[in-house]
Amino acid sequence: MNEIIIIGGTGFAGRHLITSLLSQKDIKIRVLRHKDNPDEVLSNDRLTVINGDLLRPETLTGLCVGNAIVINLAYIRNGSSQDNLSAIKNLLAACAKAKIKRFIHCSTAVVAGRVRGDIVTEETACYPISEYETTKRQIEKTVLENAGKAFEAVILRPTAIFGAGGKNLLKLADDLLFGNRIANYFKSCLFHERKMNLVSVHNVVSAIELLIYTNKNIDEEIFIVSDDEYNGNNYYDVERNLMEKFGLKSYPIPIVHIPLFVLKGILKLIGKSNYNPRCTYNCQKLFDLGFKKTVIFEDELANFASWYKHYLAVQKNIP
Repeated sequence: MNEIIIIGGTGFAGRHLITSLLSQKDIKIRVLRHKDNPDEVLSNDRLTVINGDLLRPETLTGLCVGNAIVINLAYIRNGSSQDNLSAIKNLLAACAKAKIKRFIHCSTAVVAGRVRGDIVTEETACYPISEYETTKRQIEKTVLENAGKAFEAVILRPTAIFGAGGKNLLKLADDLLFGNRIANYFKSCLFHERKMNLVSVHNVVSAIELLIYTNKNIDEEIFIVSDDEYNGNNYYDVERNLMEKFGLKSYPIPIVHIPLFVLKGILKLIGKSNYNPRCTYNCQKLFDLGFKKTVIFEDELANFASWYKHYLAVQKNIP
């Protein structure tokens, strides 16, 4: 029976990954949970919860086992860059000591930072700008540099992960239902053609599972996972799709397409790292490995809208 160790299993993507893996009969899972984290993970006789802290290496002693596959989804959002680098070094040391088989690190596509051109691939040179981007890139380098011959290491870079229970698209959904309609209209005019760079959480899970099971040599490789090949993955189409799902009427005045160079200038002025509204992230390398998507982009938007309406009913007492 395969042993999978998940770091960050109580998060959004982690929960979806655990659910998917547990649907397979030949899997045993070990999940690291911070002792101060109130979140619960799924209860299953093939799942073991280990309480520990990535910043306290002595608590990681019982986490890893030999020949296991470790999936790291964790990032200390309230921690410093040094905290996150210390955490990954502690985890890598525990993995090396236990002699695991493969280390899959889930990073982010935005480590590319301020790039030239409209299409980003794994070969695109990275120019991270923000502290978050820089820290994420440093973590990637640490994973690849420290893995060495101790175990295989592979990096997955998802774009903006969305789906039922996720935070991406929450602000847009809130604005559409409760925000100022005039402000929404002008935002639609400005952001109209801007790429959203969204990716379904189910497709991210499928990508991770491919990296778990593939027999191909992926040591020290980097893979992007995105849904950017879908034409509807832009602000206007996503907004229109959600408005229809929420039963909202179209704007009474036709959308005026403000030229993209205006939006680009505004994004650059306010300090956005990637201020190119046309920027997309290509995951052809993952397709070449054998990746197959399990969810269509438009269907995932519908799933999100359905979940969001239920979320409102429960959390905000809206019938």
